[in-house]
Amino acid sequence: MRLAYAVWPEEEAPGLPPSGGRGRPRTRLVRDPQRPARSVKALALALPPEAWTLVSWREGSNELPEQVKIVVA
Repeated sequence: MRLAYAVWPEEEAPGLPPSGGRGRPRTRLVRDPQRPARSVKALALALPPEAWTLVSWREGSNELPEQVKIVVA
């Protein structure tokens, strides 16, 4: 995942516009200027240390590090 992607915390996520009542349901999200998107990096740095989990795996997994910290939702 690229760190420059725009994301929102779950409680601030943009919503769907009200339905017009006819035709296909709307699927495009409406951004709220009062709750701007953040970068993935900024959102990750704002999380408390308890949100992170250390994950380990066996050696030889395609040159990946043996341990990383991830956020489990």
